[in-house]
Amino acid sequence: MQLMKIVRLGGTLGLALAAMGAGAASYGLNTLGSLHYEQVRFYNPPVVGDPLYVGSLAGTDYCAGVDNCGSSMSFNTYYGGTLKATASDDANGVINKTNAVVYQDLSPLLGGLGVGSTTVDTKGKTVLTGSNPDEINWGDALTLTFAKTVTVVGFHFFDGDHTLTNPGETAMISIDGGAWNTISLASYVTADKSKWLTGKSFSFKVSGNKNCYDDFYLGAIKITSAIPEPAHYALMMAGLLCVGGVSARRRAQGVR
Repeated sequence: MQLMKIVRLGGTLGLALAAMGAGAASYGLNTLGSLHYEQVRFYNPPVVGDPLYVGSLAGTDYCAGVDNCGSSMSFNTYYGGTLKATASDDANGVINKTNAVVYQDLSPLLGGLGVGSTTVDTKGKTVLTGSNPDEINWGDALTLTFAKTVTVVGFHFFDGDHTLTNPGETAMISIDGGAWNTISLASYVTADKSKWLTGKSFSFKVSGNKNCYDDFYLGAIKITSAIPEPAHYALMMAGLLCVGGVSARRRAQGVR
């Protein structure tokens, strides 16, 4: 009887693990050596096995279907749960404030998440304003807030003109509302744990001063779990059940 319970429980756990694996296939999960991470990608064109995360908007989509933009955006992630993107326009102390919105540039070139500004036109309609309404530039800040604490192992940043950023270019990042620190705009994913960043909220802004004309998109953020993954616990449990099943079977055979 005990053996049957173990076998039955093991079978149920196996089905659960299979379902977990099937669900994970819809996310941008990748492996670098022993590092398992998820690439939450906000830009086109599509990469095989690496889905584009198109979020749901809070508020009106001022981009009218060309790109996406709204007061905030929500995305589903594997490791971090729901990801909420928000924007502000006074991160560098600019006096002339405007109404900031999150902008997702979906052009076929290198884009991603940026910050736009809105104004009310003469007809009372809220529209995007400015000559470069979608990149993160002076005075803008983009904040990503995850439902769960995650560890960031890399980024993809792209220039405002839809080209790759230069390795020497930098941005500023604040984690969980802490101090602003400099990070490289070079695209990377690293197995070097000393470069990992752990938290729930990550804010990005342009480094330098108001005379700095650098601007960029956040193309992707690469994350992993900040604690051992549930799948790891499940696999450990499955192993223990298998060992228990073998031991029980041997005891049963010894009784005979």
